[in-house]
Amino acid sequence: MGIEGLRRWQWVVIGLVLGISLGYARNRLGNSIGSVGARNLGPERFQAELAQPPFEGKPILANIVVHPLDGGLYRVTMQRLVQPLNARDPNARVYQPWEWQTHGPTFKPAIAGGANPRTYTVRSYLDEMSRRHGWVKYRYAWWGEPRLAMGLWALGSVVVVGGIWPTVLNLLVGAGYSRPRPAPEPEYDLSRFKGEPPLAAVAAPADDSRLAELEAKLLSDLETDEADRRKEPPARPKDPSKLTGGPLSPAQGGAANGESSKKFDGEFYPVARSAPSPKPKKAC
Repeated sequence: MGIEGLRRWQWVVIGLVLGISLGYARNRLGNSIGSVGARNLGPERFQAELAQPPFEGKPILANIVVHPLDGGLYRVTMQRLVQPLNARDPNARVYQPWEWQTHGPTFKPAIAGGANPRTYTVRSYLDEMSRRHGWVKYRYAWWGEPRLAMGLWALGSVVVVGGIWPTVLNLLVGAGYSRPRPAPEPEYDLSRFKGEPPLAAVAAPADDSRLAELEAKLLSDLETDEADRRKEPPARPKDPSKLTGGPLSPAQGGAANGESSKKFDGEFYPVARSAPSPKPKKAC
């Protein structure tokens, strides 16, 4: 399945996860990544030039923006009025991007004149300087708050990835810019298989009363046979036949047949051996 097969709610989940990841990365990396092309201005120089009167109606530090960072830190970006290099006119001035970053949640002014409680931050210092000097103005980048920034990133990613992108993708697929879909396989034709004919149903007896009559007749026949069998007298056993024979006599003729002259011996089973006939005696 390609990306064109994903549903809109799946894109919403992807956008939410992507937005939270980007917001977290932005909060973690925001402390180490500064503004592009801006040079660093120390806090002492920042405070000194902030109190200077404007030059020909232009404040030395303009467009001041305080950006909140993770861990209670702040990054202050500004446009600084400087004299360009190799300028022929000594009164020529141009604005260049500068910035500086606090090293902790609280801020201790280097120039005397401001209060310094534990809750004194760079915003407290800029508020105090704005009341003293009318040319000091600044803006607070509330959209850069770590929690709020993560929520904004998640919301924007859901709108773009989960709302706009699926619509654009559907338009591209409808215009034919997607990969050709494989042809669907033909459905397996089961009609060519024929089942066995249904078994014939066993016919039930048409009349239950007929079955009851047959059962009653069989029972009556059995009872009649049993009664007739009991009326017949029992049969007497026959007398055993008498034996008619004389006493047994031992078998005779064994010696005549030469059986007495045989000798039986053997190691494993008896073997009949003929006895040697006596040799005739020689006359003296």
